[in-house]
Amino acid sequence: MVTLTRPARQRLLRAAIGALLLGLLWPASAMLLGPPALVGRPDRQRDQTTRAAAAAPTTAPSLAVIESYAVIFGRDLRRPLVDPVPPKPSPPPKPKLGLRLEGTVLEPDHNYAFFKTKSGETKIASEGQIVEGAEVISISEGEVTVSFGDQMISLKTKAKANAERGNR
Repeated sequence: MVTLTRPARQRLLRAAIGALLLGLLWPASAMLLGPPALVGRPDRQRDQTTRAAAAAPTTAPSLAVIESYAVIFGRDLRRPLVDPVPPKPSPPPKPKLGLRLEGTVLEPDHNYAFFKTKSGETKIASEGQIVEGAEVISISEGEVTVSFGDQMISLKTKAKANAERGNR
């Protein structure tokens, strides 16, 4: 056993306490302040990170990996993600009757109607005849009923239409 003098013991005790405090405080200071070499120098941290990335060995991607992206490279990335639903086809427009009733002639055995076509031509027809795709069904004074397509249309002369408007 070694015996120490009083001053030697005090020095040894101070050194042990200093070492203990240093050992406890060093990790705490490193956590709070960062590693000692980088404390106060954020530019050094970036430089070391950049150097490490630059020093890392780069390998070229294999041909198989590049070919697996060929489908993506061939796509038009600006197109819509989903194909739009095609619009329903609109029904064909119904044909318009290109006739205007100009007048009627009523006789005991024959009734006649005078029509003006879109081209300006005047046509004369009796009941049962077809004019510009419309079959004349009945003729009365100032009014003719025709069958055009799948509909029945009543045509009136201007005079009869004006007279009916005035009676309302």
